[in-house]
Amino acid sequence: MIKEELNKNDTDVYFTVSLLMNYLNDNHLLEKNYISKMKRFVELESNKHLIDAADYEDLILGLTVIYRTDYMSSDNSTYLMYYKNGMIPKLLDKLIEKIEEVL
Repeated sequence: MIKEELNKNDTDVYFTVSLLMNYLNDNHLLEKNYISKMKRFVELESNKHLIDAADYEDLILGLTVIYRTDYMSSDNSTYLMYYKNGMIPKLLDKLIEKIEEVL
């Protein structure tokens, strides 16, 4: 459902990703020690093909850093930037695959 919602305009992308990130945050599913793991995020960000082999923790780390960056950003464009450069869709695709494997 989330992937289908992301195929809409920029306002819908921001709203949909915000809902997901707020859900993860409210349910304490975000990475708590994300600052100490920023090196790994930079690796994933600069080499998106590494996301294919990333584990669940790395995927959540990526979403956490994007969420925290957007939270501190004054113009709220972080989600759109990472959506347009392909990182959010790739993180979500892999996360959904990992969840489906467990179910």
